[in-house]
Amino acid sequence: MLKNIKYILLLLLSFIFISCVSEDEDLGLNLVNQDEMTIKTFDYLAMRSAFFHEDSLKMVSNSDVYSLGECTDAEFGKVSSTIFTQISMPSAKDFTVINIDSIVMGLYFSGSFTKDSNLKIVNMHVEIKELDTDFSDSIFYSSSEYRVSSAPALFDKNILFNPDTVMIFGDTNDTATLDTITKQLRLKLSDNFKNNLNLQSFEENAAFQQWLKGIRIKASPVNANEGMIAQFNLTVEHSGIFVYYKDNEGKSQIYRFVIDKDCKRFAHIDYTSGSIPLLTIDTLHSENYGEKIYIGGLGVAMGKISIDSLIQWYHLDTINLSAINQAVLVLPLASGSSTNGIPARLYCSFDTISVSNNDTTTVYRYVDDLYYYGDYFSGHYDPATNSYRMRITQHLFKCMKGERKNHNLFINVPNRLYSPNQVILSKPKIEIILTQ
Repeated sequence: MLKNIKYILLLLLSFIFISCVSEDEDLGLNLVNQDEMTIKTFDYLAMRSAFFHEDSLKMVSNSDVYSLGECTDAEFGKVSSTIFTQISMPSAKDFTVINIDSIVMGLYFSGSFTKDSNLKIVNMHVEIKELDTDFSDSIFYSSSEYRVSSAPALFDKNILFNPDTVMIFGDTNDTATLDTITKQLRLKLSDNFKNNLNLQSFEENAAFQQWLKGIRIKASPVNANEGMIAQFNLTVEHSGIFVYYKDNEGKSQIYRFVIDKDCKRFAHIDYTSGSIPLLTIDTLHSENYGEKIYIGGLGVAMGKISIDSLIQWYHLDTINLSAINQAVLVLPLASGSSTNGIPARLYCSFDTISVSNNDTTTVYRYVDDLYYYGDYFSGHYDPATNSYRMRITQHLFKCMKGERKNHNLFINVPNRLYSPNQVILSKPKIEIILTQ
């Protein structure tokens, strides 16, 4: 029995020791004769790197998460995001026979961004206006197509954006009525809107959406130097318009208008360039080739790296008889650039052309290595080297073998459709380990 216990303990210790060992980037390389291996590094002399704007208005539509707010940066400039959305009525309701106490718009926080990482709470001015225009069925939206109503705003006040907020509701003297909601922005709508709704009765959602065609939600910082762009999930249960009323028996009730999958919605991105390099790409898809690569979510800027010359070298040199063991794209931060507000990770994509109903669209797909290797070498920021490193072995192999004709790599932040994170990179390089 004692021998069995010793044996089990020995196995446990061995397992713990193995589990504590971090993955080695050179793991397995010693299995190959080192004399047969060559390490090649291709710097910016062998690659062209640039950045360009995305057409954000055509992207940020019919999603669950949207950005709202405004931020200003000395290099990137000012970026703001405004939400346009329909509201749905889940069931018929006669509001003329109830006594409405108040109406509250709830927005559920799913994240936030400030240029100062120490800034957690920001005083923002929020305005909610009714729309005067019906939503179209087009998947492409432009804010200029949607007029706001001349009626008084549903909400027009300063309020603190605090993504870590905890709200407690109910009668503090009666614990049975208490309810806690975390991460929710709550905006009490105007008495004018409440009184107008109290005069309405709707048998179906179409009638309600004709009465309230949609809303525009806009937010800007009270202090321009302390901006925030918050992300809100509009479709969860803590988002929507909540009507608090008393029924015929005097009991408190809640009716919730929702933003569901059938509600048309989009985010409009306004962007004003900051530094000179970004001013040169105000025209959509014009590119800037310089010493720095600017990467910014919400369509501000995407990085582009051309590896044509590397592919040409592979086919002209006898090196094409070699096997590629590993290829790593290294993206250093620009000298002197701040790490405030930078993304924890960058993604690498390649572009393909999608044709549907004679319409041609550029589609960005993640490189294969993102799926093969998980998190290791998958673009996470490394403070020790002040750079992002990502493995592109599988993708590079397919380019060299002619399976992919476009030899451009595109660099962007994760969740770029609603993430406002920004980073400035210097010239990239690719480290390749070959077995000859």
